[in-house]
Amino acid sequence: MTPEAIERAALTLLAARQGGYKIPDLPADCRPRTVEDGYAIQDALLALLGRPTSGWFLVFTSPSMQKAHRIASPQYGRIPSDFVFASPARIALGRAGESWTLEIELVFRMARDLPARSRPYAEEEVADAVGAMHAGIELVEDHFESMLGVEGPSIVADNSIEGRLVLGPAVESWRSLDLGALEVTLLKNGAPAAYGGGAHVMGHPLKALVWLVNTVSARGRAVAAGETINTGNCLDRYCYGKAGDRVVAECGPLGRAEAELI
Repeated sequence: MTPEAIERAALTLLAARQGGYKIPDLPADCRPRTVEDGYAIQDALLALLGRPTSGWFLVFTSPSMQKAHRIASPQYGRIPSDFVFASPARIALGRAGESWTLEIELVFRMARDLPARSRPYAEEEVADAVGAMHAGIELVEDHFESMLGVEGPSIVADNSIEGRLVLGPAVESWRSLDLGALEVTLLKNGAPAAYGGGAHVMGHPLKALVWLVNTVSARGRAVAAGETINTGNCLDRYCYGKAGDRVVAECGPLGRAEAELI
């Protein structure tokens, strides 16, 4: 893509966010055709937003999500610092009648920096840099008229459509848990709304974390101490919430996260 097309796409996405409206897709003359085009637009959008970030998140970590969005591998975005909340949290949706996507996330918090380098990080190196894990709920406010109507590169361009992240208490003993076999349940207003587990994120959340670390390292970027990493939606399907809903991520021995939508 040309620099002009990248800027046009970023400005289009910025206008949708600031104007509170949704678009069917990016215009054909500035629509990303590849993932790398998507990241070029993502970088330009983040620069325009000018918001500090405090973590990373993964999308398309399950085969079903990759198939739905016609993309062959996971991708990532950045979490703005003011989008992270401690459980229990009250999250304002903004517009009456609006619904947001609800996701359960298994979240790592880093204790040490993992600088960019030429050789990939081994799984044990990445695990040693983790300080704790959290049960998490991500509440995603998308900016497209239909999430299934756009392909992966356009979603990547829109910062992979970041969400508000509600974190449960830190669990420092996460290594003792069988994260691949961990089962999770999303409760909405006290009733089960969706199920899933750690195996939905690339087979195991730690594998998803290693993928993120090595992917951003190959692009010359570090994962820093104190940052959080959402490893991808654990649920087996899309689930939605609206104002008045109370949602809980039940993550077994990893604990729970709770949010009230207002």
